[in-house]
Order: sequence, then structure tokens, then C-alpha cells
Amino acid sequence: PEALKAANQLLALTASDLNGLRQRAIALIRLGRMSEVSADWRDFDGLEADSVDFSGRDLAQASFRGGGLTEVNFKNVNLSSADFTGAILDRSDLSDAELTDVSFVGAEVSSTFHRSNLMRADFDQASGHPDFTGATLTDAVFTSAELAWVKFDDAKARGANLAGACMRGSFLRADLTDADLREAVFMEATWTGAILRNVDLRGGTLESYLEDSDITGMRFDDRTYPA
Repeated sequence: PEALKAANQLLALTASDLNGLRQRAIALIRLGRMSEVSADWRDFDGLEADSVDFSGRDLAQASFRGGGLTEVNFKNVNLSSADFTGAILDRSDLSDAELTDVSFVGAEVSSTFHRSNLMRADFDQASGHPDFTGATLTDAVFTSAELAWVKFDDAKARGANLAGACMRGSFLRADLTDADLREAVFMEATWTGAILRNVDLRGGTLESYLEDSDITGMRFDDRTYPA
């Protein structure tokens, strides 16, 4: 009863209280009344939600900083320039989404990103076990990220910055041409059919399987392949 009373008070707020309006939007979502949230609303900071469906909404430049999003549906959603800094995305679906210039800095990203456009997305210090199968990650940033059992299968990550990252997982047929892997550590990773042309691995560790991979121009500490 008290929770319902508090929710009703939030729903009665007017535009004079912006923080209150954010809490009102969050309350509506938690009550399963997404259709009552304005299509222009972008402030979802701190949202804790399970099994919420954002499909069909335009969420460009939306903010979900510090939120906890479990099994949330963002499939096919425009999230360009959105902010998920410090958020927890657990088993959420961001497949086929527009995620250019999105910030996942310090976020936990144990979710699905199949075929999504993640150009210039920032995963600095991110963690979790994301699935980037078929995603576009051109110029994306993964500096100091710790990703266990990550999947980059068929991903296009040309020019990506993985400096200082620590990853294990699958990179089948991934294209990391011109990527920065300095000081990065790859343990128990499979790179079969991957393209690693002109990759900079100086100071890094690649204890991985490179069958049928193209490592032309890969830079090591003391040489470039082929010599």
C-alpha cells in the first residue's frame, strides 16, 4: 500500500519538478505502463527494471546511467549517443540496434549485441560476457575492459582500441584490421579465420589459437610479421 501510494504521488507530478518527472517515468515503467511515458523522455538514470520492452521507441541520446537492466528488450532501437555509464545490462537484447557513439564506460554488459552498429562505442573498463556476433565495432574503445567468454564472431572491429583489455572467448572470422591491442591479454581465445592485419600487439599476450588467420603486418615487441 505504501509503495502504491508513493507511486500515485509521483504520477501526479507536473513539469515543475524535473527530478520528480524522472521518478515518475521510472514508476510508470515499473508499473508496466510504458505507453504513458512521453516519447520524448530521455532521462532513465538509475532505472532498475526486469523484462521491460523498449522496442519501437527512439532513444537517441537517452541516459541509463547507473541503472540495472535485466532481460530488457532494446532490439532494433535507436540508441545513438545514449549513456549507459556504470549500468548493469544482464541478459538484455540489443540486437540490430543503432548504438553509434554510445557510452558503456564501467558498465557490466552481459547481453546480446547481434548485428548492432556500435561504431565508436566506448566500453572503457567495461566487464561481463557480451555477445557481439556480427556487430559493427569500427573504432570502438575497449581500453582496460575485462570481458570473459566474449563473442566477436563475424564482428567488424577495424581500428578498434583494445589496449590494456583482458579477454577470453571467440573471435571467429572477426576483422580487427589496424586495431590497437597494446598491453592487451587474450587467454583461451579462438581466432580461427580472423583478420588481424597491421594489429599492434606490443606488450600484449596472445595465448590463443590462430588457425587460418591473417596476421600480416602484426606488430610484436621486437618485430613485425612477416619480417
